[in-house]
Amino acid sequence: AKPVGRAKSRAPLLRALCFFMNIEIKRLQPEDAKSYREIRLEILKNHPEAFETRYEDALKQESFFFENPIKQKDQRKFVIGAFNNNALIGICAFVDDNRYELDDTGSLVQMYVKQSYSGNKIGEKLLYQTEQDALKIPNITKVMLEVNKNNNKAIRVYQNCGYSEFKTNGHLLCMAK
Repeated sequence: AKPVGRAKSRAPLLRALCFFMNIEIKRLQPEDAKSYREIRLEILKNHPEAFETRYEDALKQESFFFENPIKQKDQRKFVIGAFNNNALIGICAFVDDNRYELDDTGSLVQMYVKQSYSGNKIGEKLLYQTEQDALKIPNITKVMLEVNKNNNKAIRVYQNCGYSEFKTNGHLLCMAK
């Protein structure tokens, strides 16, 4: 029971230290595929409400959707990562299509920053770099995302980054920029 309390007490220290850390934002490379898989499983285990894939199902998958694009350096499907001392601490992925058949619009997916690093604008940096890389793709002029409409913290981050709501789809809020 004590490790939870200890981890919480370290979180403010980690946030304060993040100011002095060298956080690197970059596109994941083939050698990062294993780290991607590890953080993806962490996401699904710790935040099942935020993603469509179930942790238990993911454990059975030989390969995740973005592992091949990472390994093949796909320019239209990619993952941007935040690294601290070569450790992957956050991700934001992009695909060059969307489920709403919006022209010239790709989708940001799998946005995540480890809890101990939240509050340091790492999510905003991930969003910005993902957007910049996405908008270099021919025929992509807009990006959209979906977020659980009860995830107020994430919605605030997206709004602060210029996203606005354009549709609701069940429990999802659809936002675009």
